[in-house]
Amino acid sequence: MNQRLLATLLLVLGAATGVIMAAAGLLQTAGGLPDDAVARVNHVTLSQSRFDQYVDLINSVSRTDKDREYILERMIEEELLVQRGLELGMVNLNSTVRNAIVQAVTSRFRDSDTQVPDQTSLAEFYEAHRGYFTPASQYQVEVITPPDFPLPITPLTRKSLIEYLGPDLAERVIDLEPGETSTKIESNDTVFQFRMLTRTIGEAPPLQAIRASVIREYQRQQNQAAFDDYIRWLRDRADVDIKRAAIR
Repeated sequence: MNQRLLATLLLVLGAATGVIMAAAGLLQTAGGLPDDAVARVNHVTLSQSRFDQYVDLINSVSRTDKDREYILERMIEEELLVQRGLELGMVNLNSTVRNAIVQAVTSRFRDSDTQVPDQTSLAEFYEAHRGYFTPASQYQVEVITPPDFPLPITPLTRKSLIEYLGPDLAERVIDLEPGETSTKIESNDTVFQFRMLTRTIGEAPPLQAIRASVIREYQRQQNQAAFDDYIRWLRDRADVDIKRAAIR
């Protein structure tokens, strides 16, 4: 592999990772080199696993000891640049780097392998959140008067009916039985009359029919709860001063 190309590739792949780990406080500190380490740069250890990943980028047939030494030197240079960037406060100045750090830290909660709940816990979760898994009811309503009112004669959800009719009219229409015609209703100097054509009430499917979806939602909420706890822990250990006058 071309040496200059390899150096560029290493910096592109590694610089963001190094900044993220350093800024997040996830790098190992001083002391004896751990087993999974090839070097230490100041207080930061360079891991054997990361070194091996870079080595694997070189074709195994043409790989030499000189290549391995070259890769380690580039990793050391990369770490020196990362540490200097932190020293100069570049993390605070660069929104791209800041976003990368936030994404890297929060991804551990989004992508974590939350344990699959047992059947009892899953059933309890499903019952407590049954509404989440229930499809919205659908209402097909005809406007008798005024005949030119722009309400589509297609199944609409309660939310859609409210958007078209407003909350008061929508609630009165929803109570109609299929085939039933409403009384004349005056609203905003307009007389309305509606007929319910069809009404399909949403029902939650059996747990076993959507078990995978329920597990995903269970795990998502578990991960969110863990993230919320983590944020509270960060706030509790931090000294945060807020200038209230500046946000009013």
